[in-house]
Amino acid sequence: LRGCTQPVTLAALAARHRLDADMVAAAAQKCLKEGVIQGKLQGSTFTPKAFSDGQSSKVDDFFRSNGYLPLAMAKSSGVSVKDWAKEKGFEGVTLSSAFLAAHLVETAHASIAEALASDSFIDAQPLLPTSLSSADARELLQHLAAKKRLPAGALLVEHVA
Repeated sequence: LRGCTQPVTLAALAARHRLDADMVAAAAQKCLKEGVIQGKLQGSTFTPKAFSDGQSSKVDDFFRSNGYLPLAMAKSSGVSVKDWAKEKGFEGVTLSSAFLAAHLVETAHASIAEALASDSFIDAQPLLPTSLSSADARELLQHLAAKKRLPAGALLVEHVA
């Protein structure tokens, strides 16, 4: 298990090395308990700490560089966005496809408020990262409206032909 760099099932490990699966499971639990190896055992799958740290680092780096985190990336990295944001102290809004950093939400809100203050209109989608969709922009506007962060007279229009 010390040489593992990615998740592995104990049954596959036992079969590969022609060992008893129950013995491998007991040894893995003992090694984890004694701190001989670092990682976590979920069911019959061992995930090395180095792998978890690498996945978490990938997520952190992307978020810090871009100000948002696609939920698909978080899921594929085994990261719970709610727990991750709380653990890291990140503030923001979780949409159906991404977690937006508070600074992106505030920047979008400021542009929207400025347009509304001048009795104008604004397309919210260009205020978000280009990989986010119009559905994400709509969801952000609905979030802002639900939190009473848009003026009472604000009108949300989805499509203009």
